[in-house]
Amino acid sequence: MNIEKNLKGLDDEIEMYVCLHDGKFAEWMDKKEKGMDEFLYLMKKYYFFLTYTVDKQYLSNTHKSTKMLYSKAATDLLAIYNCLNSGCLHQAYTILRTLLETTAHTIFIYQKPEIRLNLYYNYRFIVMYHNFTNDKHSGFQEVKEEYTKYQQNYSKNKEWYDKELRAEIYSNPKFIGLRDDKMSFKKLCIVANMKREYQSVYSGLSHSTHSTSLLDHLFLSNSESYSTTPIFKNNESMTAICLTIGFIDDIYKEIVAHCNHSESTLLIHYSNRLLHDSYSLIKKYRTSFPF
Repeated sequence: MNIEKNLKGLDDEIEMYVCLHDGKFAEWMDKKEKGMDEFLYLMKKYYFFLTYTVDKQYLSNTHKSTKMLYSKAATDLLAIYNCLNSGCLHQAYTILRTLLETTAHTIFIYQKPEIRLNLYYNYRFIVMYHNFTNDKHSGFQEVKEEYTKYQQNYSKNKEWYDKELRAEIYSNPKFIGLRDDKMSFKKLCIVANMKREYQSVYSGLSHSTHSTSLLDHLFLSNSESYSTTPIFKNNESMTAICLTIGFIDDIYKEIVAHCNHSESTLLIHYSNRLLHDSYSLIKKYRTSFPF
């Protein structure tokens, strides 16, 4: 009985705390550092450009894998925008890392789309099959049939690209230095011409994803007291936005270039313009890249 009374008392106190700080918090959130609004607007503009492309039916006849990759990239962009707009810088870095992975996958796929689009899509049946705990579940037999049909295309307990990446490395003389038993995301990036991005950006973002103590500058104040308030750091936030737009542009160009639509060239040029707009903002505010 006492615990219920104490919980009610605590809940009343929290409600008063919310009422006291909610209005001030909203005012504080509106006072972002100069320059952020321009970057965030550009990010939002690119997101609506992506939705415009969909609404105009430019991607209507593309492969299911293409639609999956495009949708993931667009929602990652929106998620990063919302994180940065809310001062959740660490969380934005985490999503940005997965966006880099999607970029590498997309470029690798479109090097040989006639093989790899199906390979990427059908891997879902491999994952679904192994997620079943027993054969009594609804849909198991249908998934098993698809699994049996496609399992020979994949290495056991490996990523979807493992066998195809191995074939590419062993058939191409320029990748002779990558030939060993273990395939990896690093090797995928090298084959996808993203070695620099892997070495600089991906490794830097890994510190954020794995929550190392290198992040203390985001959460620890000069007085050594931790804070739960949103983080608006111009340099890091603007860099995250430019990197995001850069990766989205890479994905967009790969996908739209293979659509064979009459407007493809115009759309790609517009995407490139938005990318250069982000570079112009970097120069305007003299922001350097930390990675």
